[in-house]
Amino acid sequence: MNKLNIKEYKTKVGEVRYILRGAYIGTDVLTGKQVKTDIRGRTKTGVKNELERLKNEFKKNGNTKGKVSLETFEEVAESFFELYKLQHKIGTIDQMRSNLDTYALPAFGNKRISKITTAQIQQ
Repeated sequence: MNKLNIKEYKTKVGEVRYILRGAYIGTDVLTGKQVKTDIRGRTKTGVKNELERLKNEFKKNGNTKGKVSLETFEEVAESFFELYKLQHKIGTIDQMRSNLDTYALPAFGNKRISKITTAQIQQ
């Protein structure tokens, strides 16, 4: 891997943070343009990990920057849960999975997001 030019900077409150400007993610197959982004993090390792995550996500989405269409409640719930797993402890993750499987997915699983109303959620 090439040497990354990660720079250190200070926030307004004096905390040290790191930024990688113009990080190359890949080439968009639809437009043919290079996709670059700025990545910020609390640590240099965090910035490197975020870069790898973005590259993998870009490849997973078919090398395009276009948004993935989530139409059903189940698709949105699974997408949410993937991000939720990264930020919480195992016990909390297990409880959320149980709540999704027991309550949310049986009630709304195959319904389109655009068709779910507030009244249905409140019931």
